[in-house]
Amino acid sequence: MRKTVIVSVAILVLVGLFWFFGGGRSENSPAVANDTSTEQLDGSVDANSEAEENQSNESNSTSVTSDVDNSGATVIPESDKIKVTRPVTGDDWHVGQNYVVQWSNYLGSENLTIALNPEIGSAKVIATGITAAREGEYSWVIGSEEPGKYKLDVYPEGGRNYLGSSGTFFISGSPLVSIESHISGSAVDASSEVVIKGSARNVYNEGEFDYRVTYSLDGVDTLITNGFATCMIGGQTCDWTSSDHIPFQATLDLASSPVCFVNVDFYARGKDESSLLRLPLRLYGINDCLK
Repeated sequence: MRKTVIVSVAILVLVGLFWFFGGGRSENSPAVANDTSTEQLDGSVDANSEAEENQSNESNSTSVTSDVDNSGATVIPESDKIKVTRPVTGDDWHVGQNYVVQWSNYLGSENLTIALNPEIGSAKVIATGITAAREGEYSWVIGSEEPGKYKLDVYPEGGRNYLGSSGTFFISGSPLVSIESHISGSAVDASSEVVIKGSARNVYNEGEFDYRVTYSLDGVDTLITNGFATCMIGGQTCDWTSSDHIPFQATLDLASSPVCFVNVDFYARGKDESSLLRLPLRLYGINDCLK
């Protein structure tokens, strides 16, 4: 009896070993759990592969946003900005003289604007609509600027990100034209003639010099009227070469203005390419303009 039990146990052990080492598992059985393939049989993605993909995406995202600042604005590399090559740091420019502003490295096609930027105070535009050029220049007569330190900014219309600035330079001398009867932004009754009085030097030609009245829309000046400011020395010829300030008067007819805000620009006689002084005025008494 004992021998029969021992034999039975031995047969069971042999059958179990046979099943375990090949007889009980087919060649098409699933792979074991520690398979290192990237994609599992049920379609799920291996965790290591997913982590590597996320890291790659984060790297790509960083490279795309490197040219955007915290405010969301596009940051223009310095190498792509306009370079103002004249004036240079330390230049001393004098009121009444003509100077050439120069720039380079403009790669756009929009017209350019030039603004005078004082060390103290707000910048003012001295020229607009300058034809686009990779390297260009603009002739500027300094007319009404106070002595002090300045920079000149050159930038395309609607593209201040590309703005380039000159070095700090000096302006010296007294203004060519000064206004005594009005201040910037004065309200005037346009239903009758407006008389502007002041003094000027080195701008007269046969006793007069030019003025133009315009309004600005989208950076473009549109002419309303123009005429001459005349010297007020009775019966005497105004010497345009004199360094002395001579009183003048300009009588403006602004009744035809289609807008309520205008600019009065004064120019040396026959030289209307560069304004010596701009006087902004607010109109009332016409259209729907209120006092």
